[in-house]
Amino acid sequence: IIEGIRNSSGGCFDKIMIETQINEKLDKTRFLGVGNPSESGPHLLYLFRQENNLFTSSFISMDEAFYYEILNGNGQVRLRNPNIENYIFIDDFCGSGTQAKDRLKDYVELLKHLKSDCRCCYYCLVGTLEGLELVRTQTKLDFVEAVIELDNSFKIFSDDSRILIDEEDVDRKPTLKAICDDFAQHFGINAPYGFSDGEQL
Repeated sequence: IIEGIRNSSGGCFDKIMIETQINEKLDKTRFLGVGNPSESGPHLLYLFRQENNLFTSSFISMDEAFYYEILNGNGQVRLRNPNIENYIFIDDFCGSGTQAKDRLKDYVELLKHLKSDCRCCYYCLVGTLEGLELVRTQTKLDFVEAVIELDNSFKIFSDDSRILIDEEDVDRKPTLKAICDDFAQHFGINAPYGFSDGEQL
């Protein structure tokens, strides 16, 4: 936001002017946790609000963006506050990307349908490259970013794994993989390498 304000004002450094415009933008911004309140994504919102000195009024649950009314016997979905320009979705971890995609795809499409020029962003603390790409390509989110991006070297059984490094030219991956397979078969686990077989510790 600061970068946009400075660019549009010819590189201005006026702190009061910038803060005034930031507050105007924040009045038209809402932050939402991904998932229901008992899940880990929304849990971050409290700390996020404190660290960024934001007002509680800038935070809403996913249901609070809309209200439902009946007109002439027909149900209508409307935006609770049509003046909101930015919807910022906060999450903790994006692994396969399927949960974020499933929760946000229809939701963002509805927001864009009701206000075509609104901006929807998804920011997570940690995300895999594959998961982030899935969310980027399978939703109408305007921005998808992670503070920390994990490449394939963070997958346990990847050839480039930084978790299991071969010592003395002995590849330990097949042994551990066999243990995981046996454990999963014995206990009836469908994804022996983690959710969506993501291989993430």
